[in-house]
Amino acid sequence: MNACETTIFTSHCSAEIGRTSGCSVSHGPGPAGAGCSFRESESGTCSVSLLFSSGFSEVFIDSLSAFLWAAGTGRRRIVVSGTGVRRPRGQLKAPDAPAPVYAPSRRLDYEVELGFIAGSGNRLGRTIPVGEALEHVFGAVLLNDWSARDIQAWEYQPLGPFLAKSFATTISPWIVTMDALEPYRCPAFARAADDPRPLPYLLDEVDQREGGLGIEVEMHLRTPKMKASERLSRGDFRDSYWTLAQIVAHQTSNGCNLLPGDLLGSGTLSGTSAGSLGSLMELSLGGKSPLQLASGETRTYLEDGDEVIQRGRCAREGCATIGFGEASGRILPAVK
Repeated sequence: MNACETTIFTSHCSAEIGRTSGCSVSHGPGPAGAGCSFRESESGTCSVSLLFSSGFSEVFIDSLSAFLWAAGTGRRRIVVSGTGVRRPRGQLKAPDAPAPVYAPSRRLDYEVELGFIAGSGNRLGRTIPVGEALEHVFGAVLLNDWSARDIQAWEYQPLGPFLAKSFATTISPWIVTMDALEPYRCPAFARAADDPRPLPYLLDEVDQREGGLGIEVEMHLRTPKMKASERLSRGDFRDSYWTLAQIVAHQTSNGCNLLPGDLLGSGTLSGTSAGSLGSLMELSLGGKSPLQLASGETRTYLEDGDEVIQRGRCAREGCATIGFGEASGRILPAVK
């Protein structure tokens, strides 16, 4: 049986996640491991940073290309698809205000991501070489990294996002195993010729040749007035600036140990076209250009009652299409 003919089966995950030959494994509502979210998209990182600040420095550009940027490493509440998401409260500060106020977020957003579940980990103090990294990953899920942009703007510099993201992260109810994803491997993202070369611990010839993954990811929106959802974006993990192996190698490069069940977020998956932008912040240019929906409504950020539905799949000629299910969530009003 070749990889394209792998049998699909379901099983509940235990604390010790092992390698299997199956396509997907269901995971229950049990406690997730530690979580970390990266910035994978060159386009997304640049556009969001521009919307939060006045521009780039030369150091920023060099760091973007030569190093992996990790964000939101604090504790997060992981919820399964279909769980309602309560609008968070936090510190908000208008540019001309003398001090912040504590209030419900008015700029609630989603981020289209993939999540990768650690399988066999590494001992504390030991690193995982990039060439061996995929042996330590069990599989992938859809991931929506909910973001309160007004809270994020206040805490972003110099601390980075914390309470703006820790209130909820939604994942799909199926883990698609790395064995099942094997037929959809592809070359790593082709960097510009003048981009700085990654440091040696992030560079591997085989990973550059076949370390990418062709996973299409879409985000849909359904407002309370809509009968059917409307697609807002479609992106592909193959366009990510960094490979999954580089994410794992960087996460463990200081001796941090991965444990079975740990969740690594890819960061927002945004391409260079308007139809591939993975957040409302990017699609609406930071709220300056409202999206016109087919229902006649407009959106800059999410309103109470809005439901976002993330979908993903792998497709390749000669192989069965693999679906990731959905990662959905409806916005509930803030607690008064």
